[in-house]
Amino acid sequence: MRAADTSVAQRLSLGFGIVFLLMLMLIGVNAYGQQRVDRLLGRLTDEIMPAADAAIHIQTAYLRQSASVRLYVDSGDDRYLSDYTKYVSLAQDALGRLDDLSKNTGETRLFDQIKALADRYDEEMGRAIFLRQQGASSAAQQVLDQEMAPTREQLLEEMESFADVQLRLRDEAKSEVDVALHNVAGVSYGLAFLAIVVGAAVAFFVSMSVSRPVQSLALASRSLAEGDFEPALRLEHKAGDWEEVQSSRNELRVLTATFGRTARELLKREKRLSARAQLSAVLASSIDAEKVACDALREIATYTKCEFGLIYVLDSELNVLRRIGAYCIASAPDDIKVGEGIAGEAAASRRRVLVQDIPSDTPFSVRFGFDQVPPKTIVAVPVICQDQLIGTVLMGSVRDLTDDALDFIEVSAQQLGVSLQDALVHRQVTALAEELQKKNELLASQNEEMQVQSEEIQSQSEQLAAQNEELEAQRKELIELDHLKDEFLSIASHELKSPLTSLKGFTQILQERMQLTPYYEEFQKPLAAIDGQVNKVVSLVNRLLDVSRVQMGRLEMKPELVHLGELARRQANRAQIKATEHKIVVDSDSEVVGYWDPGYIEQVVTNLVDNAVRYSPSGSEVRISLRQVNNTALLTVTDQGIGISSDALPNLFQRYYRSEEAKRICAEGMGIGLYVTYSIVNAHGGCIWVDSEPGKGSTFHVQLPVQPASFWKEAEESIYAKQESEEQHTGG
Repeated sequence: MRAADTSVAQRLSLGFGIVFLLMLMLIGVNAYGQQRVDRLLGRLTDEIMPAADAAIHIQTAYLRQSASVRLYVDSGDDRYLSDYTKYVSLAQDALGRLDDLSKNTGETRLFDQIKALADRYDEEMGRAIFLRQQGASSAAQQVLDQEMAPTREQLLEEMESFADVQLRLRDEAKSEVDVALHNVAGVSYGLAFLAIVVGAAVAFFVSMSVSRPVQSLALASRSLAEGDFEPALRLEHKAGDWEEVQSSRNELRVLTATFGRTARELLKREKRLSARAQLSAVLASSIDAEKVACDALREIATYTKCEFGLIYVLDSELNVLRRIGAYCIASAPDDIKVGEGIAGEAAASRRRVLVQDIPSDTPFSVRFGFDQVPPKTIVAVPVICQDQLIGTVLMGSVRDLTDDALDFIEVSAQQLGVSLQDALVHRQVTALAEELQKKNELLASQNEEMQVQSEEIQSQSEQLAAQNEELEAQRKELIELDHLKDEFLSIASHELKSPLTSLKGFTQILQERMQLTPYYEEFQKPLAAIDGQVNKVVSLVNRLLDVSRVQMGRLEMKPELVHLGELARRQANRAQIKATEHKIVVDSDSEVVGYWDPGYIEQVVTNLVDNAVRYSPSGSEVRISLRQVNNTALLTVTDQGIGISSDALPNLFQRYYRSEEAKRICAEGMGIGLYVTYSIVNAHGGCIWVDSEPGKGSTFHVQLPVQPASFWKEAEESIYAKQESEEQHTGG
């Protein structure tokens, strides 16, 4: 493998491989040394130090045992006996721990001697305690002095020897740890120094092999930034053949060659962009189609090195291409049909048409020196803007055109399409502007006439506004008068009710007293007539009061538990007494119960039944039906009377309204019964409607919600709030 063909990665891999190997050796030495140190430290902490500590604990425990036993023998105090028991336990625990530790042969033999002495010492202390407990204090004291003392001294001496052995072993282990750490540090420092030296050598070698090409690249980059492409182009030349460069393992060689080729492509692109920018400037410099075409041909020919060029524009009405620009051409047709020739074929297919090896009889010729020669290559490209064919660009050369030149011609045709479209549109707009100028003059005269008419309309609008204000004032005045009328009716009805009540009472008293006189038969009919007329006036006054209450929002509901069937039958019986020529029937399958105002519900039933009787022929039937549907009560009153026309139905429940049929049958009546009935039903949250045909009778339907007592409190508050809002709006 040649060094020049070695990649930077391979060079780095070799150097870093050596450094890595040295690092592995360093890590291995550290790991081995650390393992040895850990083993020594483990023996020190797990065996030697615990053994030394246990030996010291045994010495301390047996000394305290001896002191406790002696104090007990001297005083007989049981507290010292408890201390003795505690120290015995501590000594046994320390002996157990020492027995669990691993020991060599010498240590094992020494430990067995210590254990035998400890057993004998425990036995002697136990005998001394026993003698003291039996009261033999002198015998116990003799055991302490003659038997325990020599045993204790021997035991402590053996324990001292064992502890000295463990301390000596501890010192030796510490020395071994220090030596191991020193050896590991020395080897580590040596390997680290070697790794640094090798790494520096690798870095120097790689930097020297990279610095020269990088410097060349830096110089070429600075020159390229300043617009000088020559140094970068030399890099491509120095790199050698491109095929060989592509197979090279040297990245820097590939990089310099690629940089050179990139610079060459950038130079080519810069020239292309400059040509396109020049072409854009030319296209934007004028709005005249002929000038735009000629200037564009000159710029296209300059970049592509074409000897001649033509631009045709489509005449869509005749389907003909008309020439509007030419460049360095001696002869060329002015008009070409779409589909004929190279330019016509490009326009028809909307694709580029390239013709090479042109025959000598072509209609195009190029001036070459003093001769006229045919071109070698001709290309025709359609000019399209927004998917609309504008025309064709045709370029010719005595040489073969490169792919770059062909692409430039196509791109230029796209730019040219926008400019030609703008130029042609400008031409059309100019013509339209002249025509619009004439029409504007005509519109100006028409505007003057419309201005006069507008002033007349404005005057009429002002008059209508004044009339609307006057009508609004009249409407407010009528509302106020209607309100005053309702108040008057209310006051008048109240004022009339008191004397009528007195008159009715005096009439009844007079009837009762006249029965006791011989003139009773003579005055019976006049008094009965007076009583009947008073009843009519009272009924009329009550209805007027109801109307005034409705209009002024003063219907005060006092809901109670009402048995609607009983109420209907009671009202039917009362009506039957008066209407002897009619048959009043109540049809109720089940008992219907709900919370309503009983007085107002009676008035509803009475009004409907009275109307049915009044407008029905004698001998006919009036039927009252009751049903409960879900949570509503349905009351219907059906008669066989005159019926109601469809024209009268929409106004039937309005105040003071009476149909023409009703007026013909009965002249009496004020048209307020159904209005009051509608208001009462509506106040209960229900609805009322009628089904009727002239001559076939009528059926009035009343639907009332079966609501609990709590509903009425909320409904009453809502109704009062709505009435106050309407009064404020009406008053305003």
